[in-house]
Amino acid sequence: MIAASRRAAGAAAPSDLLAHATAAEIRGWLAARRAAGAAPRSLKRALSALRAYRRWRALSSLSDPAAAADASLGGVKGPRAPAPLPRPVTEAEARA
Repeated sequence: MIAASRRAAGAAAPSDLLAHATAAEIRGWLAARRAAGAAPRSLKRALSALRAYRRWRALSSLSDPAAAADASLGGVKGPRAPAPLPRPVTEAEARA
C-alpha cells in the first residue's frame, strides 16, 4: 500500500518508503494487514519495528536532523491487544 502510493511519486528504494511514509500511510498499511487477518499483537510488533528503524535512521547519518522529530510516528497508535485470561487459582487458594 505504501509502496504503491510512493511509487507513483517516484521514490527510489524501499528504505526510503519506510523512512518517509506519512502517518496516514502507516495507518492504511496497518488496516490492510488487519483486514488480511493479521493479529493485533503482530501489528504492534510490526509498528514497533518500523518505529525502531525510523529512530535508527534519524540518529544515523542516513537522515537529516529534522527527520528525528518525525521518527517516532507519534500520531500512529497500534491496535489494542485483548486482555490475557486470569490465572487459575491454586488448590491452596481455593481452600482458603
